Amino acid sequence: MSPSPTSFDRDRLAQAIAARRSTPSSVRLNVRRYCYFVTVRDARWRFEMSREMKRLAMKVSRELVTQRVDLGDDSYDVISDAVEGDIEVVSLADDLDFFANENGWAEFSPRDRNALAEMVQFAHLGAANPILGPVIFTGGVDGAGETRGLSEERARQIERLAVVLREAV
Repeated sequence: MSPSPTSFDRDRLAQAIAARRSTPSSVRLNVRRYCYFVTVRDARWRFEMSREMKRLAMKVSRELVTQRVDLGDDSYDVISDAVEGDIEVVSLADDLDFFANENGWAEFSPRDRNALAEMVQFAHLGAANPILGPVIFTGGVDGAGETRGLSEERARQIERLAVVLREAV
């Protein structure tokens, strides 16, 4: 069973089908190719998302949208890209750290505060500094100082908290 196209793609497909009677066969063929491309693209995306991640991390945007990220072999580049600049770590527990942009105050405006990061920071440390911009949660560090991935349980906790905060805001 092939995956269904996204709603945007369904709208375009519906428009193409409605116009089918008055369009030449070459356009109809292109619509079929487009639909095939969308289906194949979605299948590849689902395959990429379902494969096992080496080290799971959770990016949380300013809008409280979560995204699972694979830290891969070079975690510094992944983390730096996720926070959009230089990184600063905030250690919360043995199995939970988050990284924020070190220059957040200079690069983001006060309305870009990350409520989830501040809330988790307050819950674990009893106090919270304002965090501006996106953050990425990881599973702490191992004995060699390497960044560990999140457990599946921690990842789900972060996702649930983001949903609750989005609904509250």
